[in-house]
Amino acid sequence: MRTYQMQHTITRMCITNTQFYLDCVKQNHPELRAKALAVIVLAEDKAVVHLVVKIGNKIIDPSYDINSLNDALYF
Repeated sequence: MRTYQMQHTITRMCITNTQFYLDCVKQNHPELRAKALAVIVLAEDKAVVHLVVKIGNKIIDPSYDINSLNDALYF
């Protein structure tokens, strides 16, 4: 998913990316109880409000543009 976004220069689509990923997880693994989570990402001297998928204690960022930032911290 992220490779496709990188190859086609898809940016600023965190809501769509998160919804697609979340739908796939819920359809194939409903027992994981995945949910969307709004976060603040600090990276490269900027702060970004972002949407990710949370499964248990793990945060999964399906968006290439934010996930590719160096030393990103999610709050």
